[in-house]
Amino acid sequence: MSQLKSEKGNFLWRFSQKFQFASDKIIPESLVFCLILTFIVYLAALLFTGTGPVDLAMQWYNGMWTQLAFSMQMSLMVVVCAATAQSRQVTYAMNKLASYIKSPAMAMCILMIWGYVASFINWAFCTMSCFERNS
Repeated sequence: MSQLKSEKGNFLWRFSQKFQFASDKIIPESLVFCLILTFIVYLAALLFTGTGPVDLAMQWYNGMWTQLAFSMQMSLMVVVCAATAQSRQVTYAMNKLASYIKSPAMAMCILMIWGYVASFINWAFCTMSCFERNS
């Protein structure tokens, strides 16, 4: 009997499976939320600004291209920081630092300190170097 119960998992695991089902099957993807919110804002702008539907669509289209430079900078920053975080030097430093860790509390403290120091370099470097070290 105890073997059967251990195969099903403990109470928290079984309880979390209900939310896992909701997350996988019921809650839509983020793109759906984005499209719904875009439609709601479009309708609100039609009602409250007095702008015509075609003019509003053209303003949305023209405004989208103003974000191109920013999105390219963010993409380049994430790619460069990921490459830096996976470099030999950073991997060596992280492995050397990990060799001194002897307890979970010490690991948490080191992770917080490393994240704080790495975030001064760049937020993307901090996230890449702290959370891509599972290999």
